[in-house]
Amino acid sequence: MKFNKQHLVDIKSLTPSEAQVFLGFLYLERERHIKALERCLTWGELWHSESVRQMDEVKHIDGGIKQVKEKFGWE
Repeated sequence: MKFNKQHLVDIKSLTPSEAQVFLGFLYLERERHIKALERCLTWGELWHSESVRQMDEVKHIDGGIKQVKEKFGWE
């Protein structure tokens, strides 16, 4: 097994037994990256939900500010 300048496996250099080991490694890496992606998506959904809630709070507060200003004729 040989590696290129970026420390990646040179696939052309693999023997059949090295190829089997390397495939096992790639399958593990693929699963690790899928799990990381799923975590990112879950956190993204969580933060999106929180941002929507915060925006609703800002709108509610803006409504209160508007009502107080209108009551006293303030701009």
